[in-house]
Parts: sequence; C-alpha cells; structure tokens
Amino acid sequence: MIKEGLLYAQYGAGKRAFETLKPVIASAAELSEMSPEVREELALVEGARSMCVVPLVNRGHGLGSLAIIRTTADPFTPEEVEFLSQVAGPIAIAIENALAYEEIAQLKDKLAEEKLYLEEQIRSELGFEQIIGNQWCPAKIGPLAVRITYCMG
Repeated sequence: MIKEGLLYAQYGAGKRAFETLKPVIASAAELSEMSPEVREELALVEGARSMCVVPLVNRGHGLGSLAIIRTTADPFTPEEVEFLSQVAGPIAIAIENALAYEEIAQLKDKLAEEKLYLEEQIRSELGFEQIIGNQWCPAKIGPLAVRITYCMG
C-alpha cells in the first residue's frame, strides 16, 4: 500500500528516523508505539511484522518519511536499508520540487488577481481614461517628427 499525505505527529521509530535523519527498523512490538493515524493504517495491512522508516531528506532538511512494512519474519537486510535510503533521495527531491511548483503556482495566481484588481482600480476609481487622451497629436520640431500624447482638461 502506498500512501501520500500530510506528515503526522512523529512517534516511536518514525520520530527517531526523522530526528536522526537515519533509517530506523521497527519490530512488530514497536509498531504499536506509532501515532494513532499510522496505527490505523497499519491495521489495514494484515500480518505486519516489521517496518523500515527512512527519512526523506534533501539538502539536510527533513521533508517526511518513507515507511516500508514487511509481513514476513525476515528482517530487513543492510542492503535493503541502503537501497531504500538511496531511493529516498530522489523521492525527497521530487517532493520538494512539487511543493515549490505548487507555491509558485499559488503566487502566480495571486499576482494575476492583484494585477486585475489594480487595473480595475485604475479604470474605475481614478478615471484614468479621462486624464490621458487616446489619440496622438503629431508635431514637427526641426528635423524630428514627434508624437505627443495630450491631456484632456
């Protein structure tokens, strides 16, 4: 089961992994120490025997955790933990990129709204069209041809 979501309050192995920024293997007994939300999800996995929690870290900053549940009695090997740690790096980068993209999209939308608001303010409250004319008035100054906007008064 793959679950994406908000970072829950950290308990037990998840808390240790997040604080140390190192993988933690939890036994079946330790699974009961997990947060209520995680325990609820674990109830959906029949026969959970152990879990490997790998922090998702990018540039020294913890973003979340990757939890792998094992339903067999076999322990996680150092090679498996190393592999999961290597996989966690690109996952953390992808999450950080997605968060940055979402923030940029929100800022872009906010900027567009503010632009529309300001344009409307200029049009309605200031009567900008009445101050500046919409026609050009050609003038010739020596060898130069100049166009001058005029103010309606």
